[in-house]
Amino acid sequence: MKYTPHTRAVRFLSGLFYFFSIFIFINAFNFQHNPPGAWRQQHVLPIGSRGISDITFVDSLTGFAVTPYIANDTAFIVKTTDGGETWFESLKGPTNTIGGFSRIMFLDVNTGYACRNFLWKTTNSGQTWFNVNTSGIFPENMFVLNEDTIWLTDTEGLTGGVFRTTNGGTSWVRQLSLGSFNPNTIHMLNGKIGFVSRSNSSISIQNIRKTTNSGESWFLVSNLGDDFTSMYFSDSLNGWKAGWQRIMYSVDGGIVWSMQILPSGGNIEYNPIFKISSVGSDSLWGVGGVAVFGPSSIARGILYFTSNGGNNWSYQLPDTSIRIGQYFLLDFVGRSKGWAYSNFRPTGIHTTTGGDTTFTSVRQISDILPGDFILHQNYPNPFNGSTKIRFEINHGGTVSIGIFDITGKKLVELVNKQFTSGQYEVDYTTNENSSGVYFYSLSVDGIVLDTKKMIVLK
Repeated sequence: MKYTPHTRAVRFLSGLFYFFSIFIFINAFNFQHNPPGAWRQQHVLPIGSRGISDITFVDSLTGFAVTPYIANDTAFIVKTTDGGETWFESLKGPTNTIGGFSRIMFLDVNTGYACRNFLWKTTNSGQTWFNVNTSGIFPENMFVLNEDTIWLTDTEGLTGGVFRTTNGGTSWVRQLSLGSFNPNTIHMLNGKIGFVSRSNSSISIQNIRKTTNSGESWFLVSNLGDDFTSMYFSDSLNGWKAGWQRIMYSVDGGIVWSMQILPSGGNIEYNPIFKISSVGSDSLWGVGGVAVFGPSSIARGILYFTSNGGNNWSYQLPDTSIRIGQYFLLDFVGRSKGWAYSNFRPTGIHTTTGGDTTFTSVRQISDILPGDFILHQNYPNPFNGSTKIRFEINHGGTVSIGIFDITGKKLVELVNKQFTSGQYEVDYTTNENSSGVYFYSLSVDGIVLDTKKMIVLK
């Protein structure tokens, strides 16, 4: 485009309008409550300042939440019957006898299970709970198919593994043992097909395993099998998994996984995805991302949403008076009623109408001045084919973005031109580079300011 005094004036006025729009939005975001029907703040008062390790809703009114294990502390199962507006104790006791909790699941409004070190069951909607025999298993996670068939994971190296009962806990059979790599995450599609992984482990090898014969045998998935924290299958072939850094999709029953692109750019500082919840065969929600606003870099948790199976993901910025920096827990009942909660403190949000306005990713990102020269981590990373690199500069200059191999040889110069202050994003696409470690650097006026590592994985 040819720049004239007229076009420069238009760009200046557009930028000025955009700046004030952002300013107004941030102030509204920080100080105003949502109107009724969007996202509303909720608090789980009975558990004090404790965090929440899991949450589930049976219907639009009835839900349960659990607190994690903390040594010498009190563990809670709490219940709501008004959609999360108020909560009351369902089970309470010291962690050395209760065990704390990492997971809670309900089969219906009356029958539910909670676990960590012990397995607890209720048959009267949480009025009373009792221990289910686990024969020396100390469950980290569980998946309940019905009252007879229950799966447990135990991460203890010698006696742990993946266990199954088909008689409600009378007896258990160990279906998989991996020693120090014993799984802590499990998802079963049905009685025969399921997945396990060692989520959030330090190992970098493939670590998702699948069974198609009720755990009699397991095999590693064929690609990008890092781990999963949450999984959903709409049928026996089409499924999604959330890992610590990405959302992936499979069309062949979980053998091969392909990465889907989450929104990035703009105010989005960090975009992992920890938990997904389905509201239909192609509609899913996710939580984990963080957006940053204002000169004080105030963090706000964001929610992801797709209505077409992940071909396009958008996001929402819940407008609440309490600043929740990140959401870890999520559950939806139908398309419009959902909850997203922090796991660090007993607070979250609730919608009855599907939330707020959704937004997509931003390319020209901001006219607000960054506080320094910043080179962000590329996303996705690792990547195969294409990735995005975002950078910020606090004054104008000649900006260069270079790509280097592991020996320091420059492979390509993505950018080498004048930029004004602001935040920008460039795409890097390559089909020539083999799998391995590469580097990219930010230089302004000939001075190298930062260098980061990225990984090509084919």
